[in-house]
Amino acid sequence: MNQHTFIPDTSGVIVIKAIATSSSRTSTGVTNLLINARKAIDKSFAGEAEDVPVLSTSVAYGVYMAVSSNLRYQILAGVIEQRILEPLLHNN
Repeated sequence: MNQHTFIPDTSGVIVIKAIATSSSRTSTGVTNLLINARKAIDKSFAGEAEDVPVLSTSVAYGVYMAVSSNLRYQILAGVIEQRILEPLLHNN
């Protein structure tokens, strides 16, 4: 049994966080751009929508993706593969 499965792969977490943060920053910026364009065209819309904070939203989304994807990987590799599939496949 491999004991290193439950040690987090920090390089993977860092890469996932960087990708998620940059993609979230881009999409949040585009969303704000579209909101401001609609506010300029439709004056009644100005009170309904507010700009989304780009940096805090991007960082929060990056952290969420890094943690959740690493947990999914740890559960899949450590619990399902090692504890369930390996014994089933090696016994047959």
